[in-house]
Amino acid sequence: MSNRKQITDFLSRLLEKEKFTGIGKYWGKEVVVDYGTEDIRRIDYMEFVPVNQLSIDGIEKGIFKGYEVKSCKADFKSGFGQNYFCEYNYLVMTMQTYKELLHEELNDLPHEVGVLVSIPKDATKPNKEAMLDEFDNPTPLPEDYNIDNWRLVSIRSAIQKYRKKPMLELMFCLLRNRC
Repeated sequence: MSNRKQITDFLSRLLEKEKFTGIGKYWGKEVVVDYGTEDIRRIDYMEFVPVNQLSIDGIEKGIFKGYEVKSCKADFKSGFGQNYFCEYNYLVMTMQTYKELLHEELNDLPHEVGVLVSIPKDATKPNKEAMLDEFDNPTPLPEDYNIDNWRLVSIRSAIQKYRKKPMLELMFCLLRNRC
């Protein structure tokens, strides 16, 4: 497995552990939208978050979150996987990749797209302090790519935007993906 694939796998496992484990999590990996058209798109992860699961309107008022995993600058610039069609959209990357993209490529990113970065767990520091320390001196990923001592933090908040696709269509894409 190449380093790029290992980093993608590391970030994917970390995202799944941090965001998609537990009761009431509805998500899919490599979800295809607009299948059978010339506008076909694939998103690394898509999650549906209902307001509640006890009422029809709680489900109908739910939102979709999209996550694109980027292992390095070349992955970001590849032209693939920057599909932002959910209400909340995130890029997931290492702090090192974030730093490499910060002053150029991320400036062209739509302002509503958030960024989650991987940092080591450090119970002695608050999130902001740990994030700033990691920004100054990024910790290399472990050689075995073990996620146990790592976590994701939001270094750039996502801003909700209006979804252009009907809920039923995106739900069908999630369902088709899980079959």
